[in-house]
Amino acid sequence: MQNHPEVDDALNAIGHRDHSVTAEYRIFGPPGTGKTTNITRQIHRAVGRFGKDSVLVTSFSRAAAAELAGQDLPVSSNCVGTLHSHCWHALGRPEIAEVHVESWNRENPHLRISPVQKQRKLEGEEADEETASDAQSGDYWLSELNRSRGTMRPIEDWPATLKDFAARWNRYKASRRVLDFCDLIEIAVRDIRVAPNRPDVLFADEAQDLNPMQLTLVRKWGENAQYFIIAADDDQTIYSWCGATPDAVLDPEIPDDHKI
Repeated sequence: MQNHPEVDDALNAIGHRDHSVTAEYRIFGPPGTGKTTNITRQIHRAVGRFGKDSVLVTSFSRAAAAELAGQDLPVSSNCVGTLHSHCWHALGRPEIAEVHVESWNRENPHLRISPVQKQRKLEGEEADEETASDAQSGDYWLSELNRSRGTMRPIEDWPATLKDFAARWNRYKASRRVLDFCDLIEIAVRDIRVAPNRPDVLFADEAQDLNPMQLTLVRKWGENAQYFIIAADDDQTIYSWCGATPDAVLDPEIPDDHKI
């Protein structure tokens, strides 16, 4: 779909607006409006300006990030991936708790957790809705824990049963010296000020499916770049079950000339 002239002007001005309030830009649009095409152009522009090693592209899945610019993504391969993958590499490729649950399941047979494939999870390829409905299941409580952490819900507001599971899970992780997938984001928010490879420009596609903690990390890293772009279809938030919400994309308010 062809853009209106004012939209073209706004897209061409990305990266050149006043950044005294924020370096964040937002591109909104449902399928068929040219959002993906314009994001692709923005990636090419950023690479032309700063170089292929100075642009970080993240999306809900690596496949979607790579597909963003088709076969000709002009970015170094290590600069494309999910947030979890970027954080995993930045934290030294730690062992992942959800992969190594054999001991947990032996010690907690009433709270069994299904093991996951690390690489698929890191690359966002296990995006199916959690199906564990049994409140006695470890999968159920781990899902509840991840949702509460992902939405940055204060611990004091958690139900007592969730606090008990969280304490038990944290002790298990500490005893095995492993991190869970939520830890990757949480530790990066706390300790990693600049995105891996110190990019000048950061792109976050499919941002409507990121939860508040993940978007907090995108914005922290983005504000330490020259500028960053969050692309979303705020009417298509699918992963509300893991804490994603349109409000996380729409807030905080930013200048109108940073929104397309």
